[in-house]
Amino acid sequence: MANITKSRHPEYQTNSEKYKYAWHHYTGKYADDENIGTYLNQKKQRESNKAYQSRKEDSDPVLVFPTAVDGLNGILFGNNAQTERDWGQLGDPEEPDSIAYTLSRNVDGEGMDWDPLFKQVGIKETVLHKVWGLVEGVQTDDDGNTLKEASIKIINPQSVVDWYPSSGPLEQVLVQEQRDARSSLRDSENSKSLDTYTLYELEGWTRFQTDEDGNEQVIGHGKYEYYNDNDRTKRILPIFPCEIPIPRHVGYLLAKKQNHIFNKKSSRDFGVQTMSFAILNIVGTKKQYDGVLASLEKGANAIRQDPDSGGQHDYLSPDSSYLSEAGKILEADIKNFYTSAFKQYGDAAKQVTATEIKLESRSGIEAFLNLLVTSVDEFENGCLWRLMQVYFPDTPAAWGSAKVQRSRDFQPKDIQKVLESMGSLVLNADRAGAMSLYRKVELLNPEITEEEINEEVDRINKERGAVPVPANMEE
Repeated sequence: MANITKSRHPEYQTNSEKYKYAWHHYTGKYADDENIGTYLNQKKQRESNKAYQSRKEDSDPVLVFPTAVDGLNGILFGNNAQTERDWGQLGDPEEPDSIAYTLSRNVDGEGMDWDPLFKQVGIKETVLHKVWGLVEGVQTDDDGNTLKEASIKIINPQSVVDWYPSSGPLEQVLVQEQRDARSSLRDSENSKSLDTYTLYELEGWTRFQTDEDGNEQVIGHGKYEYYNDNDRTKRILPIFPCEIPIPRHVGYLLAKKQNHIFNKKSSRDFGVQTMSFAILNIVGTKKQYDGVLASLEKGANAIRQDPDSGGQHDYLSPDSSYLSEAGKILEADIKNFYTSAFKQYGDAAKQVTATEIKLESRSGIEAFLNLLVTSVDEFENGCLWRLMQVYFPDTPAAWGSAKVQRSRDFQPKDIQKVLESMGSLVLNADRAGAMSLYRKVELLNPEITEEEINEEVDRINKERGAVPVPANMEE
């Protein structure tokens, strides 16, 4: 157990900087004062430190990468209404007394609803390629009273520093985080955040804290039981990884492309600014030169030229025609980024689907979204499997009853055409007398519930003057 906090997995060592790089470019942190010096390159020739500092202050963030990521996930979750989710014995999320009601409105213990959390899973997997899920059990006091319901956490891969074994079912996972060491706002002695490590093992967790010298101290521990099947043959951890089965880190590669555009745009913008402050080349004696500078320092924007020199009245400014060409190149780079972004995600997915799952898709983006939605479902189902064990530890037959499957239909729909098609179907069936009133209402109002359909049928019948069937005549 000695020096457990210093261990690092080889995969973490290889990818941790890529995770940070991609995440900074998605969130825009790459352009803030703390990080911009890392991502905005200083020109090796003819850029002084002062000029570079000025360019850092004036550089405008580029957000083409997050726009592409959000666009992909907008397509993925755009048909969220078609998600098939069974809450099992967790109950009905619309019933206030059910477990599902509580979880669906506070899934992370901090007030987040169920659906937004899994949208974050999709976004983070698109950016980072891999995320980890953690299910925390119910917290109780010494008398057994519930202090906090179970919750789901999304853990970024740069926080999971080691795990064992490298392949197969996990037995140990080490997570690093920074915790606020203060006891209150008045606590100034412990104002720094301290590194905290949580080691998850099959039978429970242990939390360590390290001081500034790297010394470890156990500050907490707890037990849990999670199993991989209803027969309880083998234990599993409350924490597990999910990643898109694509052989390359597409998010990181696109973040690199965005950084290239960011640097090119910064150079172009700074060139425009530089051209606004023309450099005057003065031909004359030292006395004449000093006289011109003195006039300019007083605010003059005109200088005198000897009439015998043969010159004429004119404005002095450098040639800026190259900036127009630079602007066109930048615009082309941005346009090509979006084409490249969607193509890279699509091509990467095609390589996998062609050899592993033989997915037939009408576009590369569909192929990628099929992989992404499968991974998001895997994440949610992994959480539901563990949540059922939290709330029903003595009913293993019910553990698999809660599950989810999202729609795999990512084709854009023309709502107007759908409505026209439905209207035509109902009209033709009505003429033929081949459709019940219930079915008509159901087709024309696809989003309403069975109870609402019955209410609408009753309303229409009343308007038509239909007489309700007496209760004693009903079957």
